[in-house]
Amino acid sequence: MLSTPPSLIAVVGPVEPPLLAAWVRHYRWLGVERFLIAFHFPDHVPDIRRNEL
Repeated sequence: MLSTPPSLIAVVGPVEPPLLAAWVRHYRWLGVERFLIAFHFPDHVPDIRRNEL
């Protein structure tokens, strides 16, 4: 058993917000408490989509 809960580090593309929420729930269920997420958005992704995530 770990003495400190693990962190998750990821680079995420322009996914649907519900998919990102399900992804976070899954890893929380596995015991992850700290998320370090970088978002990668290609130029064609509109600002509203970026803000949603």
